Amino acid sequence: MEFVPLLPSKEEKLEYIEALRVVTAGRIHVELESARLTRILSTIREEEGKVAEAADILQEIQVETYGSMDKKEKLDFLLEQVRLCMDKGDFIRAAIINRKISTKAFDGVEFQDEKIRYYNQVVRYRLHEKDYLGVSKCYHAILHTPSVEAVEEKWIEALKYCVLFLALSSFGEESSDFIHRLLTTEKRLEELTSFRLLLKELSSSELVDWMGTEGKVTDMMALLPLFKQGLESYVSVLKTRILEHNIRVFSECYKALSLQRMAGLLGVDAQVGQALSDFCHCMVALHAYSY
Repeated sequence: MEFVPLLPSKEEKLEYIEALRVVTAGRIHVELESARLTRILSTIREEEGKVAEAADILQEIQVETYGSMDKKEKLDFLLEQVRLCMDKGDFIRAAIINRKISTKAFDGVEFQDEKIRYYNQVVRYRLHEKDYLGVSKCYHAILHTPSVEAVEEKWIEALKYCVLFLALSSFGEESSDFIHRLLTTEKRLEELTSFRLLLKELSSSELVDWMGTEGKVTDMMALLPLFKQGLESYVSVLKTRILEHNIRVFSECYKALSLQRMAGLLGVDAQVGQALSDFCHCMVALHAYSY
């Protein structure tokens, strides 16, 4: 294998790799070398822009069954398989491979880089599925990684993402419990006043003023790279979450309320048609959570 980079042309490298892969195929005593050759071939195909082919090549290796491969390298192979599957657009396959990785594997200090890489890839998958609570949990795990905790800039970013995606999450017992735990146990939130206030508002039994919140939250999101693409859609989702929160407050305080009055309290368009649209959307979501 050490001779592969020394070969003068890519054609010779490919010929050499293919010949060795044929020779090592099915031979347990050289499975590690075979896997590494396959990794090199996959990298070459990706550099050529053939991402789908690179993903298919790397998936030929079932590294979880390789006893001769150490834990760190095995994690690296699996994470690379997941990444290539998502680059290919095959998120279902990526999820299947991702399940082969146990989070207990990241307990050691030496696996911090792999842990961060793993959760960043899960974030990518959860965003594809629009599972914002799952994204928030991933950033919470990243937040409690020693290498992240040691750098203020890193833990602040992770905590901001954790809070904002939690705010974007659908209302439910799990998300409510997570908000409560963050507010009571995450002391570093004291340094992020605006983010702490957002969670407190969403966990309170008082109305949240969307008109006053929109500008602040938009500015908070705009400063984070992950929100820059699709910022308006994220703000729209948060608006819906706040409307849902306010309607839950209404349900506890009012037996009857005119649509015009509700539109004013919700801070939505005063026109009955628009208010009705927003109201019905929230009521459907609220009804679903009651089961």
